[in-house]
Amino acid sequence: MKSRRTLHRIGWNRAAMLAACGAVCGLVTSSCRGASEAATAAWDGTVRDSAGIAIIENFGKPLWPEGPEWEFTEDLRIGAVDGPPEYQFGSIAMFQVLSDGRIVVVDAMASNVRFFSRDGVHELTVGREGKGPYELSGSRHALLTGPGDTLVVGDPANSRMHVLAPDGSWVGTFPWRPEGEHDAGYWANDPLTGRLTTLHSPLRQADGTRADTLEILLERDVHGGVVDTIARLPSHYTFYHGPPGTIRRYYNAAWWDRPWGNGVAIARTDRYRLFWYDREGSLRRIITLSREPLPMTDEERSVFVERWQEILRDRWAEIKPNIHF
Repeated sequence: MKSRRTLHRIGWNRAAMLAACGAVCGLVTSSCRGASEAATAAWDGTVRDSAGIAIIENFGKPLWPEGPEWEFTEDLRIGAVDGPPEYQFGSIAMFQVLSDGRIVVVDAMASNVRFFSRDGVHELTVGREGKGPYELSGSRHALLTGPGDTLVVGDPANSRMHVLAPDGSWVGTFPWRPEGEHDAGYWANDPLTGRLTTLHSPLRQADGTRADTLEILLERDVHGGVVDTIARLPSHYTFYHGPPGTIRRYYNAAWWDRPWGNGVAIARTDRYRLFWYDREGSLRRIITLSREPLPMTDEERSVFVERWQEILRDRWAEIKPNIHF
């Protein structure tokens, strides 16, 4: 007997991003095929309570043993190399699947937002290149769904966010950066609840220092308003003066967040430790994985150095001595 697991429609926007980097936007489902005992492998973790906080400890044993393989099956394909322009994609930034099954795609190269039926038929295109109303610029466009399938479209080059109704009509625009001493930040949403969160680092001041030592995690509404301050976290930026006229910047471990269930999960990039806070901002769950990090190989270091040498070019000689693994 073979077991089958499928990523259903609610997860398509994440699973299909792997297939959406080229000229064709593809929606896929994935399944795990293998012995049925793979689905019933014993979990080796523990759960304990600490002052009302659930501590979930994992010890690294995979739930799926060696053997079962994941397969991807194309469910829907939108796009064509040669065809009508509304089906040609230059650079897909993000896409979302609305509650009625329609698919919304942001094409960064074309600077527009396209709406397709659940069957992949083009319905509407809104937006164009520029800095005025109904216009987008840049390449890293966020696309999130808020309550009632309201769409929030990032326009980073213009430091703003656009709000679209589910039918594609333009609702409004608001500044990307919140009021105060923090930058534009990282936006995330929960497609189940429509909850939006943003994580912001302190702004850099003229002397190279940061305006604050803490990053801020906010819950936002679809018009940019701050609903609540969820957390304040140690900043991952450190600035200091170098030689006259220069400022050197070093990156430490960064925080990331994701709305999850009726709360939000927060984690740092240097450890496998997730903190889950409920809607009131109380810490309710800590999830850990006890596993030694794998050391970087010589090949990995070489690839890293070559890539940054290419990016930094004339500044490489200055920065190279300060790189440590």
